[in-house]
Amino acid sequence: MLVGAIAVPLAVLALCAPPSHPIIAEVFYDAVGDDTGHEFIELFNPSPVPFALAGARLEAGDGAGAGRWTLRWTGAPGDTIAAGGRFVVGGALVAPAPDAVAQLDLQNGPDAVRLVWPDVAVEVVGYGAHTLAEYFCGAPAIDAPAGQSLARVPDDSDLGSNAQDFRAATPSPA
Repeated sequence: MLVGAIAVPLAVLALCAPPSHPIIAEVFYDAVGDDTGHEFIELFNPSPVPFALAGARLEAGDGAGAGRWTLRWTGAPGDTIAAGGRFVVGGALVAPAPDAVAQLDLQNGPDAVRLVWPDVAVEVVGYGAHTLAEYFCGAPAIDAPAGQSLARVPDDSDLGSNAQDFRAATPSPA
């Protein structure tokens, strides 16, 4: 791609958060002990208007091989994120209760989550030492220790790399 008179690789200009869409703000994939029912993914809508989630798909990626994405949740009609609001998809044991209950079965790194919108916009958040670029944006985030989540800092950070946007944090679903 040409920017002015300088050739710039597309990967350098790629954003980790698709413009005009809610973004993944936090991923909790490794609770202390058994993860079952405790995992969650928090979406954040930085827009000043509500955003419908109908047809949006959350997928888990197994970084051990190419193309290993598995559907974990699909937005239903009526699922909406308020302007400046959050929407949590998570297990039955998440407190406060998530907006949508789903068995996420996320793996510890190197793995990823992906949000695929009906208009084909895609956001990927990868964590751990990956060898396949499909599982992260820019560079993967760290693999957070058990009991901590990966959180976008600040909530709308989009510096072009999962490693720059996400930090280990105390889990805080909505």
